[in-house]
Amino acid sequence: MLIGEEPPRDATPTGFIDLVERVRDVLIAASAGTGETDGKDLDAVATYLTDALTSTAGDRRSLLAFARTHLRDAIEAAG
Repeated sequence: MLIGEEPPRDATPTGFIDLVERVRDVLIAASAGTGETDGKDLDAVATYLTDALTSTAGDRRSLLAFARTHLRDAIEAAG
């Protein structure tokens, strides 16, 4: 359950990725049967963030930029 949960105080990178994936799963479940894919941007966010954790410093900057763009798109779609 995401609504009503206490927000994490010391969020780790992997904890944040877990949160993104949980929100993605909720959005996909909510849109099941409507044909909409609200979770696709959050899926990309989780992928880029995961890749950034294991990438070299040079790649990390671009991966985080891609994640930020998809996160912005997901927030706009949800709003």
